[in-house]
Amino acid sequence: MLTGYEGSGMPGIDDWFDEKTLLDIAPPDVFVRGASATEHGSVEILEHDERHLRARVADTVVLEAVFWLSEGQLKWSCTCGEAEVHPCEHLLATAFATWPGEAPLPD
Repeated sequence: MLTGYEGSGMPGIDDWFDEKTLLDIAPPDVFVRGASATEHGSVEILEHDERHLRARVADTVVLEAVFWLSEGQLKWSCTCGEAEVHPCEHLLATAFATWPGEAPLPD
């Protein structure tokens, strides 16, 4: 699935991943499940720069979660197929993994 969220013209992808913005774009239960997945070490960051974030998230299966910026909008997709209306827990876990100390960064 692919969808997006238009924000306030924030410059880099990490600027979208603060607690308030993530709660604005995802329901609280998805937020909590994403946080739990991050805490359990389920996220491996594969690519991360100013405009793109891609991670492998180990759930009962291994999924790929991707965020990117396009024309001032945050876009996302996840191979779970549950991220049509809002980011799924795998995407939230990926966003949380960018917070300092949450997950190892790619080499």
